[in-house]
Amino acid sequence: MEVLTKTSVLTKNKQTAIPFRANKPANKQSKHRNLILAVILAGMLISISFIFLFALLFFNVFSQDPSRNMEEGQWEVSAGFPLEAKKYLSIYQEAGEKYGVPWPVLAAVHKVETDFGRNLSVSSVGATGHTQVRP
Repeated sequence: MEVLTKTSVLTKNKQTAIPFRANKPANKQSKHRNLILAVILAGMLISISFIFLFALLFFNVFSQDPSRNMEEGQWEVSAGFPLEAKKYLSIYQEAGEKYGVPWPVLAAVHKVETDFGRNLSVSSVGATGHTQVRP
């Protein structure tokens, strides 16, 4: 939208009105368009950053051989290890070596599913046993 105004100019002893273009006010549509583009670009930059960080974490975590960590003795029993779980420790370690799963993961599943065997009831979907496996 163009805004035209008139101004008076004195030329050769004669005053005439000359139209001129005033500064065009910023178009609301162009402001909104620029804002939308800025938001889209920021979203893309954030998305790419998260994808890069996830890929970095994924390759770092899964590039290591878990059996190597168990052989090096990285997994040690801490002082806070529950007394109820100590009787299952040899089972966790043996199964961990056999199947290539860190034994603390097996202990965590046991804790979450049955509180180290203290709650051996059948689940609502029919899972039974210490790790609540469905038959």
